Amino acid sequence: MAVVNGLARSIEVKTRQFLHRPTEISRWPVDMATKGDADFFLFVELDLRTLSPTFYLLTNDQARATHRVSKGLGNCYPSDVRKAVAPNDFSPLFAATMPHAPS
Repeated sequence: MAVVNGLARSIEVKTRQFLHRPTEISRWPVDMATKGDADFFLFVELDLRTLSPTFYLLTNDQARATHRVSKGLGNCYPSDVRKAVAPNDFSPLFAATMPHAPS
């Protein structure tokens, strides 16, 4: 849970690490049956050589679009996540909490 501009937002965080290149990460397991109500999904790629993270923030709709079920297991696949959003872009979080302009 995060509070941004006074509004509570639920964020599901999934972290995977790699040693040589991000493509070593084959999936981020996500159980949409139990976690599917989250407002946002934050996928983290952690480079173990430098301990440098790269973040991918997806809205619920974007995460659902990258989610696939195979053999009963649900995953968001890194290649789809990387195509859906720019790395280290947190603007969707703040855009969702900005007050609407008066009409």
